[in-house]
Amino acid sequence: MPELSPYASALIVTFKQSGLSWIHKKSSDEDMVPKDNENYIYLTPDYENDPEYLEELIVERYVFIFEDILSMWTNDESKWPENLTYKLFKEWFEVKDSRNVNDTGGMVD
Repeated sequence: MPELSPYASALIVTFKQSGLSWIHKKSSDEDMVPKDNENYIYLTPDYENDPEYLEELIVERYVFIFEDILSMWTNDESKWPENLTYKLFKEWFEVKDSRNVNDTGGMVD
């Protein structure tokens, strides 16, 4: 059996209903409205099961993630919320983590 090479950890970000509802209200026909079960996955350094470090990673990266997901919906930043706060991020998104990320691109038989 081929061996998988371990890669890193990942944050798995999914819209909560409050975020989806807001986007649906603001969307026009040309916007790419996200589906309610769509996952957005961001690789992170391995945090070795340290919940405090994981929270620090999220706090450090939430603006990037927020902007990235919103830009997949629309590039018209005037439609985005005025303030992309951490509080709003937590209200709009559920964040799960996975330390079981493997790179299958380098599989060797």
